[in-house]
Amino acid sequence: MLMLGPMFDYLTGKHGMPQQVLSGAVYTVACVSGSIFAHYWALRTEKGMNRVGAHKDVAVFTQEEAKRIRSLIQEAN
Repeated sequence: MLMLGPMFDYLTGKHGMPQQVLSGAVYTVACVSGSIFAHYWALRTEKGMNRVGAHKDVAVFTQEEAKRIRSLIQEAN
């Protein structure tokens, strides 16, 4: 809430065009880098059904099961 008023003033150009462009660039870089870091962290820390992309209807294979399935597919071809 404290940042919303001043940031809006900068983004609307009340302090000049260079500050408007700079604040927009800083805001964009901060949002994008924050989103990328949050996703990176989630991929590294969340496990099981809490992991990114987990869904009860999606099959989850162990490494051994994946190797067995690959070998079955290769044998079929």
